[in-house]
Amino acid sequence: MRLFGLNVGKPYFAMRPRNSKTSLTWKVTRMLYAGQDVVWMTKNIETFMREGYQANVDVFACIDLIARAISHIPILLYSKPQGKKGDRKEIDTHPILDLLARPNPEQAGPTLIDAMVRYLLGAGNSYVEAVSVNGVVKELWALMPHRMSVLVGDLTKRAVGYRYQVGMGKQDFVKGEVLQIKTFHPTDDFYGLSPIEIAANQIDTSNFSTSWDAKLLKNDMRPSGMFIFKQSLSPDQREEFNDSVKDKYMDVDRRGLPLVMDGEMSYEALSQTSKDADYIEMDKKVTRKICRAFNIPPELIGDSSNKTYSNYQEARDAFYLETVLPIGYFILGELNNWLIRKFEATTSPDDLASKPKLELDFDLEKVEALQAKKNEAYARMGNAWWVTMNEKRVACGYAPLEDGGETFMLPLGLTAFDPMAEEEPPEEEPPEETPPEDENPPADEGQKALPSQSKSYWTVPERKKALWQTFEQRVAAREKEFEKQAKQYLAEQAKMINEKVGKLTDLSQVNPDQILDIGDAVKAYGKKFWPWYRENFIRAGNAGVHAVKGLLFDDAEFKIDEPENEKAAQKPTSFVFTMTAKLEKQLRAMVFDSGTEVNKTTVGRIYRMLKVAQNENWTVKEFAQKIYEKTSDFEFWRAQLWARTESAKVDNFGQVEGYKATEFVDKKGWLCSMLATSRDAHISASEQEVGVDDDFDVGGESLAYPGDPIGDPGNVCNCLCTVYPVVGQ
Repeated sequence: MRLFGLNVGKPYFAMRPRNSKTSLTWKVTRMLYAGQDVVWMTKNIETFMREGYQANVDVFACIDLIARAISHIPILLYSKPQGKKGDRKEIDTHPILDLLARPNPEQAGPTLIDAMVRYLLGAGNSYVEAVSVNGVVKELWALMPHRMSVLVGDLTKRAVGYRYQVGMGKQDFVKGEVLQIKTFHPTDDFYGLSPIEIAANQIDTSNFSTSWDAKLLKNDMRPSGMFIFKQSLSPDQREEFNDSVKDKYMDVDRRGLPLVMDGEMSYEALSQTSKDADYIEMDKKVTRKICRAFNIPPELIGDSSNKTYSNYQEARDAFYLETVLPIGYFILGELNNWLIRKFEATTSPDDLASKPKLELDFDLEKVEALQAKKNEAYARMGNAWWVTMNEKRVACGYAPLEDGGETFMLPLGLTAFDPMAEEEPPEEEPPEETPPEDENPPADEGQKALPSQSKSYWTVPERKKALWQTFEQRVAAREKEFEKQAKQYLAEQAKMINEKVGKLTDLSQVNPDQILDIGDAVKAYGKKFWPWYRENFIRAGNAGVHAVKGLLFDDAEFKIDEPENEKAAQKPTSFVFTMTAKLEKQLRAMVFDSGTEVNKTTVGRIYRMLKVAQNENWTVKEFAQKIYEKTSDFEFWRAQLWARTESAKVDNFGQVEGYKATEFVDKKGWLCSMLATSRDAHISASEQEVGVDDDFDVGGESLAYPGDPIGDPGNVCNCLCTVYPVVGQ
């Protein structure tokens, strides 16, 4: 940075306006600042920061929460074609990214952004200096706003520079050397309005209350009673008595001790009850007003009694959507306008016109708090069949597909109809690919009846689409039932956890593994969900048998009859899939694994909450309430993802076992859903065909079927891919 006192260059009072159009209102405004070259602030930012940010815990908590949230969102760099609409592309390496990663020798990128946000919220102004070498920006520094003042021109009185002053030393900057980010101020042309200034009265009240409480703890800040002597005291006696009371009884360690005095004397109490002086309630009201100035839900900084939102997760979502992102993009927009131009200034006009435009943006994929909302958006777009696949991908932030992206994924019951199109006779399908109507294999041949479809039957686009749609309909129907049971299961679990924690007296007694015993929880899981797994596995097995015959399985009309005995349950029929004892064992293992993972996640949440509780000195009651809120959050947003994953997993597992039961399936194929949320690895695996007992290669992982629990959660959770049979001739 520059040395203070080296005030070089042309004096600002001698500067002249540029030869460009000037706002008419500035002709009036300049009269207000006539004769000035420095516009001083009409408020004391240093006092705001000292009395607000440094001395008030609520103000610090609000600013700290916002600053940490914004500074931890990664910043990406994109390029966009000049002069036309086009898809922007991410740039992995660039000097701007290097600068933002290490803006100066003393700070990392997040530290600089953190300081900028704190200055903006504390002072209403944030200043960043760009240090250039040979016209190239090499360093960025955040400057303290209480040391900065605006320099104006002698005629237009516009801001033309800035002066940074420490004591007697000062440094002047040309406007382009420093970026000023300021909030809107209704009565000031040059400086922003700080939330601390808006909440100044509440902050003073809070500080006075804190000081009052400290003095109240020491000596009640007023006489707790009057000593009345029946005879007058001399000045020496009065002074001796006062000193005696102060020395022996007006100290924190001696509060509450009875007074023992000589002579005739009476005592009359004057202290008020706690209800008469309800400081706690007043403090909460002040805290909420301070939070309102910073647009933060009070429950995020510890005011659990004020439930503006139904749960903590909703408050956190609102905090990011209504506070963090607007402030973050406000700062990022200023950096785009200032920093990008500095790098473009080193490029010739001809090259600049042909080069893509650069743009900084946040990587919102890394913000965990936004993922629940994003999943809801994915679900909405997934059900929007009237939107093309590429439109869905673009709406969800993904690049469009080059091939097949302009198609519509219509539900099975819908048929495209164009009244203006000429009616054409339907194409006749090759007879060897058409399943014969009303043909069932003879009962005595059982599973040895030859399927009447070819290897390529399900690879025809129309049939493949219909096969996936029937699978999706089965999953949609089953996940509703599962989700209902899952919410009930988690609600009961949350209540049980809350009751167990509520019986404890100290946080040191909290043992998450004892609060939720995973072994007992998995048994309860199996007992509750086994009927659902069993029924839907058998339905899926029948869907697989039908697919081998070239038929779609009508899940709604299929009925599962309970066998009269175990032997009958294991006896295969010609066209009905039966769950054998071996398959039941495999399915029970799947149920055990799913229950284990779900309850491990809950125990992990308790461990994380316990660590926060210990760091923030929560009471057991507060900890129990937070745990209940967290597990309740889990109940509502996690149950849907859980239901989707389990429904697709069981259906695909059953289908593959249905293929194996027919004895005529050589291979199985991977059928990608091709939705906006489809993973690249799943798209690449589409129509990959392997042996019916072999595994698919999906992004380097070996999976027996889509949703195989052996896979990584990123490959399994929320997957809507399915399988198709490849039948031998």
